[in-house]
Amino acid sequence: MCFWVQFMYAKNLIKMRVQNTSVIFVVCIAFALFVVSNLNADWVQQTSGTTNPVWNARFPTSSCGWAVVRGVDSVLHTTNSGQTWYWQGLTPYSYIDFRCMSFLDTSRGWLAGSSTVMRTTNGGITWDTAAPGGPPLGISFVDSSTGWISGWNGFLAKTRNGGRTWAWENSGASSQLFSICFVDSLFGWTVGGIENSTDTGSCIRSSTNGGASWTMQYPPNYSVLYSVWFVDRMHGWSVGGFGRGGGDIISTTDGGSNWIRQYASTITSFLGVHFYDLMHGWAVGSGGSIFATTDGGATWVQQTTPTTYDLRGVWFVDSLRGWAVGDWGTILYTENGGFSAVEENKQEDSNLGRSTSSLALSIIPNPAHKFVSFKITSGRTFRDINEYEISVFNVTGKKVWERGPAPGGNCEQNVVVWPLTSKQGKRISNGVYFVRARKGINSTLKKLIVCN
Repeated sequence: MCFWVQFMYAKNLIKMRVQNTSVIFVVCIAFALFVVSNLNADWVQQTSGTTNPVWNARFPTSSCGWAVVRGVDSVLHTTNSGQTWYWQGLTPYSYIDFRCMSFLDTSRGWLAGSSTVMRTTNGGITWDTAAPGGPPLGISFVDSSTGWISGWNGFLAKTRNGGRTWAWENSGASSQLFSICFVDSLFGWTVGGIENSTDTGSCIRSSTNGGASWTMQYPPNYSVLYSVWFVDRMHGWSVGGFGRGGGDIISTTDGGSNWIRQYASTITSFLGVHFYDLMHGWAVGSGGSIFATTDGGATWVQQTTPTTYDLRGVWFVDSLRGWAVGDWGTILYTENGGFSAVEENKQEDSNLGRSTSSLALSIIPNPAHKFVSFKITSGRTFRDINEYEISVFNVTGKKVWERGPAPGGNCEQNVVVWPLTSKQGKRISNGVYFVRARKGINSTLKKLIVCN
């Protein structure tokens, strides 16, 4: 169950034993309210215990993760999805400004910053160090031996022994390289640019031979690129911003031979990007901005967040659960992909709207895994579900499934069962959807969450 980790944490806060049926009833009600509140939440603030900037976060699993922090102690760790964070001491390296991290699993990970790379093979209980010979800003490992770092003034280096030693590589760039991403031992990209008060300029370099050589690629913009992420050798995204304000989200479907601008903002400077798969992605930036897509970036939707501090990194473990981090110790968490309500988004179907009647639409189960059933009631009275049009929309307002009115009835016990397939018969992806039942001018709308 998607919320089991959070419920177990909440349960442990109840410092009492269940001794009678009254207390059992209270606990059950508390659990129900807890689930409902999580279903309706979008992004919520977690307590980091610091006011220093949080540069980025990595979660190998939905419960176990790390966040790299500027300044004292430098790294935070959680084993309960961020409900509690604690420092992992890095003495005598507590004051190094670590900027980036890469984790393969809950045991193997690396931190980099201030000419130092640190490695753990036991989940951060102990850390080994190595000096890469340059100031790192980005790091990417594809296995326990092979990794790369990027940094200031076009700096690139590679390790073949897990970070104990590093060999310099010629990027052909002189600007800062803020981020690097390898999808395997051969294909990788690094991005950056010129960053000062009077000028900006983009930089993209790619390698198809493990960093032995790097080729210039050409973005359709001039903003400094601060983050890059590829899900495979062909599909990738990069985000950036201008020193004078505004920014871009760009993408490629051919490994970077051609980049296109997917979204441009005159206000938000984008600082971080992450895609869980080809369809689901998030970009974060200045002023607490979070933008999301469920169609590979064809459309981007701005989400509601509880902060105005700049957000610098984002990470998702699936299409629903993710973290965004940034200035003043900000760590945000979502369990529904960050989508709070249909009416907050720009919709393709202008009739989606809000509920316009007292009809009650029941969705069981919710979250759904293999199938879901719909039924409609009004007060204590069952409504004939065959008289209603039932439609399911994704978060951009695109209709993914529908069932028209069926006079005469073809549903047993006034229930419609949907096997979570699209109109083409394919299983829909995990995420947040919205179900509308409508007859004439009367309609009712309810959120549905689909997850594994």
